[in-house]
Amino acid sequence: FAMVAAAVVVAAVQGVGAFAGGQGAAAVAAGPAPGIATGDHARRQRAELALAAWLSDPAQLARIRDPALCHGWAGLLATVWHASCDDSTGELATHLPGLLATLLHHADHADHGEHDGLIEGRAGVALLLHTMTAGTSTRWEPCLLIT
Repeated sequence: FAMVAAAVVVAAVQGVGAFAGGQGAAAVAAGPAPGIATGDHARRQRAELALAAWLSDPAQLARIRDPALCHGWAGLLATVWHASCDDSTGELATHLPGLLATLLHHADHADHGEHDGLIEGRAGVALLLHTMTAGTSTRWEPCLLIT
């Protein structure tokens, strides 16, 4: 994961919109998406700032315990990465390097056991890192309601 991680960090530092081809989407339906869809800039910005505040709260982050794409560090990184592509505040992209480092730490130290698949295993982590590094998608994001 080290080479992929380096590419993702470089991309995050250079600017998420440029890295993602400017085609990012809102993180989740309950987040910035309604504000984007309705043109309600204030609603969108409130959702973006709420997500950024959540990402700055160590107590909230401590609740995430594994690298999984579903409910783990990979899922959080995917959500924030997609949300940052449309972020009007610029705040979300500042969290990407730390989230990536935390994901890689958990992925390196996880006991995946029987969970080697897309949702709970290494395959999901690898798919996310590939998507972020290559700047392409195989259209897997809708399974997590990220589009």
